[in-house]
Amino acid sequence: MSNTMAAVPSFSALQRLGHRIWMLFRASSMMVVGLFIGAKFGRSLLFERSPGSHWMGPLLWFEIAGSIWMLVGLAASIGETRRGDEWRFVAAISIGALIAFENHTWAIIVFGAVMGTWMWIEGQTRHRSLFLAFTGWLGGGYIAMTSPWPIGQRWDLVFVIGGLATALQGGWEIPFKWSQLHRLPQSADGGNGGLQT
Repeated sequence: MSNTMAAVPSFSALQRLGHRIWMLFRASSMMVVGLFIGAKFGRSLLFERSPGSHWMGPLLWFEIAGSIWMLVGLAASIGETRRGDEWRFVAAISIGALIAFENHTWAIIVFGAVMGTWMWIEGQTRHRSLFLAFTGWLGGGYIAMTSPWPIGQRWDLVFVIGGLATALQGGWEIPFKWSQLHRLPQSADGGNGGLQT
């Protein structure tokens, strides 16, 4: 009987495992979102410019995996207290408005500037410098606007550059975020111990 009980993981062990998994999702969220954006729009860009590229398949699978990862991470973050939601709302409205002018070249660089500003505000909220993401979106908007490619491919390009810059920023932030999460007390349900993001 004692051997059987020993083979069953204790509740506290499962709780610690759940907390570790939650930490992994939270620490890597920015990197995964950036890679997902880069993969999604990179695949669209390749389809237009090089439809026979061997990268089409891997990018599709990464897009699917990234979608699942983000959905699981979103479910794990339900109930968290978040700071700066008002700025996220303003950014979302601005982005939606710009998409309505997607056929205008000027909208591309304005979109890059809005996304760069969003990254800057996110950095202020987190008390971190998101310089790579900030410059990536700004630079991506400028590069895409000055590109001789068709307007649709320019939009794909700004998302690819901005997404990859966000992924690099997210990768850079993982050690800091992990140590920050590691210091938080675990709540009874494996929650975030009051983390504000």
